[in-house]
Amino acid sequence: MQYDLKKMKAEYDKKPITECVGLVKKFNDEMIQRGEQLVGLLWYLEKTKRYKEYDGYKKLDFKVFVWEACHITYNRYRELAYAYNWFPVEAKELGPHTIQMIRDRVGVTNMPKVLSEIKSAVSDVKNPEKKREVIGKVVDKHSPPKTKAKGNDNKAYWKAKFEAKEKECIGLKKEIKAYVEQIKRLKETVTRLTAEIDFDEPEKIPSIQLNA
Repeated sequence: MQYDLKKMKAEYDKKPITECVGLVKKFNDEMIQRGEQLVGLLWYLEKTKRYKEYDGYKKLDFKVFVWEACHITYNRYRELAYAYNWFPVEAKELGPHTIQMIRDRVGVTNMPKVLSEIKSAVSDVKNPEKKREVIGKVVDKHSPPKTKAKGNDNKAYWKAKFEAKEKECIGLKKEIKAYVEQIKRLKETVTRLTAEIDFDEPEKIPSIQLNA
């Protein structure tokens, strides 16, 4: 579908803004319902592994299927599945992305309590901006305090970290070089001893000791 502004103006200019906004909400509700059904079907296909029945996916991971079928990442699908599975009402009211944000901030255990408090706090709030502010305050109240790194945010600290890693890499390179030399010597020993062995007289085969 390609939007044509002239056609849309002809269709919507004559409608009052209240009707336009009403249509927006109607379309949004339909989109949410379809999205919920989509995620539910994907969840079913993942749990039953029936997606593998589809041509070409027998040996492929579900992450590949969900991306190629819906063009969403597996992590995004899991976020949606979590929201719609555990908090279907709140996911419709606040949006699944908000559910995931709250989960990330307060943790799974505190989700029911925080969502209940949010619902109560925004029940009489009509202004969208104010509503976001109220939600943010409730989430902040239940979020663990952010710890500040002590003395780590400076050039000296990161220079020391870099030098330590560089030194570690040099040591690993020397170790790898030593192993390569050892393998080379072992290979030469095996080649020499194999050339000296007469396999037609097994009893004369000497015991082999490989000296690195």
